[in-house]
Amino acid sequence: MIKRNDKIPGWMKNAFSWRENRIFVKSQAQLPPGVTQKDVPEWFTSAARAIQSGDWHLTTAASNVSKDSLYPNDKLQGDFEPGDAPVWGHKEDGVMVGETIDSYPSNEYWGKRKMRDERASGDTDPALRRPATDKKPAQGLIVVANRFRSPIDSSKEVSRSEDSILETFFHELSAHAGLRSQGISDEHGPLGNWLSIQTEPADHLAKAVHEFFSAPSETEAIKSVTPTTWEQAARSVEPKETVWQRAANTTAGGSSRKERNRQERQERQIYGE
Repeated sequence: MIKRNDKIPGWMKNAFSWRENRIFVKSQAQLPPGVTQKDVPEWFTSAARAIQSGDWHLTTAASNVSKDSLYPNDKLQGDFEPGDAPVWGHKEDGVMVGETIDSYPSNEYWGKRKMRDERASGDTDPALRRPATDKKPAQGLIVVANRFRSPIDSSKEVSRSEDSILETFFHELSAHAGLRSQGISDEHGPLGNWLSIQTEPADHLAKAVHEFFSAPSETEAIKSVTPTTWEQAARSVEPKETVWQRAANTTAGGSSRKERNRQERQERQIYGE
């Protein structure tokens, strides 16, 4: 995707390489005549530092377009590796298209959005997250949505444009992962509107990435998988259980199959499955 994008200059494309499902970037980009180090965008330098640090692993996701306030794993439904999904996090509003998540041991930072060091299994499979070492925690995770998904029908999806995906990719790398790898705060300004007001390093980098890619509006793509009022109403009407169905579903212990299913769902929520 980077190599075929017409907005990324050749020298920047040539700085990237791929090997064994990993992305690499040269420590010193080979600049063409007329381009100096001062011409290299700050966001590209920050993104390169994130990649060179080796601190980050990448995965894709489907962005749930629900208007409800939901937990991050429900908003940004990642293509996570088995047994290695992020945990915790506060409910989020709006549409999420990217996230950068640090990794910590399970017994640290209780309640903080994180990856668990113990779940990283890159020691047995180099395509997975690198596990913790004596000097470094396990790799954190960068999640980038490459498609939008209906909140009531997971099979109904629409792809995001390549410019939009690349904007999210470099936003997370430069404005978040790159700053964290340098020990710099990656928090956006208190007003949250970094396109209009830039008060923090992350704001300036995010705006620069946005202006570089000038990705088209995603309103129509989101609308195409957003349920209509009628679809939502039909989904919310649950057929009532008849007396005969209740009798057929009732066990010797007196609890119906429907009730058992409800209890199992609650247990899964409690245990974080």
